[in-house]
Amino acid sequence: MGSARLTSRRRAAVVAALMLAAFTFNTTENLPVGLLSLISADLRVSLAAVGLLVTGYGLTVAVVSLPVAHVTRSIPRRHVLSGLLGLLVLASWVCALGPVSYGLLLVARVATALAQALFWAVMGPVAVGLFPPERRGRIIGLLSVGGSLATVLGVPAGTWLGGHGGWRAPFLVLGALALVSLVAVAVLLPTSPPEAGHAAYGVRPDARRFAVVLVTTALSVTGAFAGFTYVVPFLGEVSGFSRDSAGALLMVFGVAGPAGIAAAGPLLDRFPRGRTGPTAVPGPPP
Repeated sequence: MGSARLTSRRRAAVVAALMLAAFTFNTTENLPVGLLSLISADLRVSLAAVGLLVTGYGLTVAVVSLPVAHVTRSIPRRHVLSGLLGLLVLASWVCALGPVSYGLLLVARVATALAQALFWAVMGPVAVGLFPPERRGRIIGLLSVGGSLATVLGVPAGTWLGGHGGWRAPFLVLGALALVSLVAVAVLLPTSPPEAGHAAYGVRPDARRFAVVLVTTALSVTGAFAGFTYVVPFLGEVSGFSRDSAGALLMVFGVAGPAGIAAAGPLLDRFPRGRTGPTAVPGPPP
């Protein structure tokens, strides 16, 4: 990554841009949760069809992450991230500008999901590769905070904006945020082959432990998405809350995430074996 040649301000700016990108991707992913009724009424489709925009999105990310990461493994990360953020900008503004059919919205969501699948695969190694090993836990924590703020801030704010300015308005804002990240990454991130990054390899890969982590993550994420997708209709139709309170309730739901991540980040540097075991400690290639 050539991290030794980067100033501390430039490295911090890259991390900030990746945090913003993570926030934008995660907000885009979950935003229809707060806009189910609005999108359903405007496009004249069922709530289940709109819910598919979230569950189908998550399924796409899960299925294609590994294949697209493998196909693009030799492309410089700066080019990859710039292309992914450019796709996020385009897909967001397709949803926001002009008349949109359900089919076009679904295509835009699938395109965004494909971009997010690869984004999460490359973002972590890119960011931690800019810093020495003793600071990488905090960097991972910061990136996770950026993504978790989507639940605490992004989705509630998007829900509020959609309720007052139409469901397309939040996508216009998200496209603008993605454009900021795109410019920062394209300008500040060095161009180097992936194998040059000293955080790209594990010291002692363990297939069994990797499989356990993979299965556990898949089950937990699937369960979370299954419940979270329809939480707004549930709050209104079952629990009796008003539509105006949905944003505040989503904020309450997500506030513990960033707090927990912020507290855990420094601990990753002090107790690296406590993350997933000794085989997960990153190191240089053999």
